[in-house]
Amino acid sequence: MTTPQRILIVEDNQLVRRMLSRRLAAVGFGVSSVESSTEAIAQLEGAPVDLVLSDVNLPGGDGFELIDRMRERAMETPVILISGATGDTRAALAHGAAGYFEKPFDFDALVGAIELALAG
Repeated sequence: MTTPQRILIVEDNQLVRRMLSRRLAAVGFGVSSVESSTEAIAQLEGAPVDLVLSDVNLPGGDGFELIDRMRERAMETPVILISGATGDTRAALAHGAAGYFEKPFDFDALVGAIELALAG
């Protein structure tokens, strides 16, 4: 039996965080979640994951800053950003995000992007 790939969800909206956690677990991922970029860095330093799925607008620094802070710490974990704002695709890719989705997003497309990012 193989260990499921681990995803850290960084989302301050509790309903979105719960929905993503349940749905990603249902398709076979190991899932943990936090509310802020500060909590995300702390968790990543203690227990690395295979992928980070982060909202752009977060307490403690936005998703772009989260990517920058991860890279400063030599964390090469792929990050997919999600946002309720439009037009951040270029900024997300410029910061090194593996993908960008605007809310509401197609869950199957998100899972496809996660699988692609995990495949390397």
